[in-house]
Amino acid sequence: MKLLLVAPTEQEIIEVWRQRSTVPILQHATLLITGVGAVATACHLMRALRSPVDLVIHAGICGSFSKSLQLGEVVQVVAERFGDLGAQHGRAFLDVFDLQLCQANHFPFKRGWLKNPFTPDALLRRLPQVKGLTVNLVTGTEATRKLRHEKYQADVESMEGAALFYCCLIEKMPFVSIRSVSNVVERRRRNGWQVELAIKNLNDWLLSWLTRLSSSPSVQLRSVTR
Repeated sequence: MKLLLVAPTEQEIIEVWRQRSTVPILQHATLLITGVGAVATACHLMRALRSPVDLVIHAGICGSFSKSLQLGEVVQVVAERFGDLGAQHGRAFLDVFDLQLCQANHFPFKRGWLKNPFTPDALLRRLPQVKGLTVNLVTGTEATRKLRHEKYQADVESMEGAALFYCCLIEKMPFVSIRSVSNVVERRRRNGWQVELAIKNLNDWLLSWLTRLSSSPSVQLRSVTR
């Protein structure tokens, strides 16, 4: 299986890549550092997908809207949407579907969401399955947090997820998205974040999972209903 390992920054995936010589499935993998944000992710990912790939693995940290997720917890993002693509209307936000600039069920969207139809194995399915919101402007006020959470009921927030979902769905490329919670989505309070813990837990989980995949070459991707 040829993997494409994608992350916004090298820091988020560095330990996995350092240990690639000890994990057989990683010895033929490609690492893609896209840079932060949806535009950079889409641009570099579409370029990378010109070469043969069996599975795209997206990894990184995220903020959490959900009180049930702990700092440092590793999750699988199974659905994404763009959270700030649209227009302000007073204190409200109208996305491209509200504005009728895009149809909510036009491929690859389903009711405005981008849903991952693939899952590789049981170990991955044991992770909390969450919905992600992708934004250009990270939430930093209580008013923005409330507006976004009430409108979309997403569990986590990032700056890249929906772009990767969109590209992989368009290309019909199997993919998984693994994130680790570094902070609570709230009024910006950087000293309360646990970035190092989130990165450590993310890399530890990925190394364990990829080692398992290395010893189970019969693992097959299968389509699931979301």
